[in-house]
Amino acid sequence: MFLPEYSVAYRYRFRYEPDKGKMFPFQTANDDVTLHGRVAYLPVGSYAQHGGFLPLDTDTLIAKMVAVRLAEQIPGLVLPVVGVSVSHEYAGWRGTVAVPASVLASYVTAIMEDVYRQGFSWLIVVSGGGGNHVLKDIVQEANRDTRRAILFPSTEAVAEAYEFAELETSPSEDLHAGEYETSLGLFAGFVGGDMLPLGKGTARNWTESYAGLREFNEDGFIGVPSLGTVEKGRKILTSYERSYLRVMEILLIASG
Repeated sequence: MFLPEYSVAYRYRFRYEPDKGKMFPFQTANDDVTLHGRVAYLPVGSYAQHGGFLPLDTDTLIAKMVAVRLAEQIPGLVLPVVGVSVSHEYAGWRGTVAVPASVLASYVTAIMEDVYRQGFSWLIVVSGGGGNHVLKDIVQEANRDTRRAILFPSTEAVAEAYEFAELETSPSEDLHAGEYETSLGLFAGFVGGDMLPLGKGTARNWTESYAGLREFNEDGFIGVPSLGTVEKGRKILTSYERSYLRVMEILLIASG
């Protein structure tokens, strides 16, 4: 359900480019959501290999897509994506570009401070991939004060999305460029390049792979990409919308 204080106050528009599979919020400095909104969304992606069938900026595209969908539920200022982040486990593939966790933390914290300075009450950090573990620490630190920040999707929201979308693999085995990301890519239209591999990509030990996934897996994916479908991608996003509204309703009540 929509939260009453967010449901009618803002004018919000989107520009869609189907040939690129991307949605862009069309926001100006004079929009109500810019002038009077309480919520800002910060998508955080990455620039890392995702096999030969998903683009290097897969996590970035997913983060922006999810942020836009959340902003359709609770209107807010959708900030540009942080497109290069922490993805050193894929450094064995040329084209992967990453920054140290400390750099990402400083950058996101600086953005957060400026958002709060302008009077926004909530910052929703939308992570498009699983490698940016430092984001959880940033959000926890921000919530020591009266400021409000959440990291989305949570582990629980991801688990719910897998169940709702009826994914055949679990989050623990579908770790990179597998059924989940391929489904979202098919839904948004950014799957291309090589044909989807039919096999299952695995790593001998995911913990070890932090030293470099390529040492254990030449394919560049962990999971079963061929199980991805457009309908699963649609359901994942629907589940995220529901999870987000439920979480925000609880947090708004708790914060008064």
